[in-house]
Amino acid sequence: EEFNSLKDYFAGAPLRHLAWKQYAKGRGLHVKDYSQFVDRQLFFDWDKMPLIGVEDKLSAICYWVLEAENRGEVYGVRLPGFEKLPDKGREHQADILRALALFGAEA
Repeated sequence: EEFNSLKDYFAGAPLRHLAWKQYAKGRGLHVKDYSQFVDRQLFFDWDKMPLIGVEDKLSAICYWVLEAENRGEVYGVRLPGFEKLPDKGREHQADILRALALFGAEA
């Protein structure tokens, strides 16, 4: 958590978040507001995509994977018969791109 701002006091505010220095200076009772960093992970799920054609779905997922990797984001993919849990890196990307390229190919 990182300090973000001061907000007006509200009933039930945690005592450890009260801004006692501001209160002692006669500025009224305030609560320290903190922001939390959220771990962001992307997950591209075939079954949750709109009802579009197979090629459009493959193309969209391929684009999203390339963009996510270029941004250094953590991402995962679920296709029929294939799932790759969220991670990042060139090997992770290559595994997913291979699965996209071979999608629908007979064994």
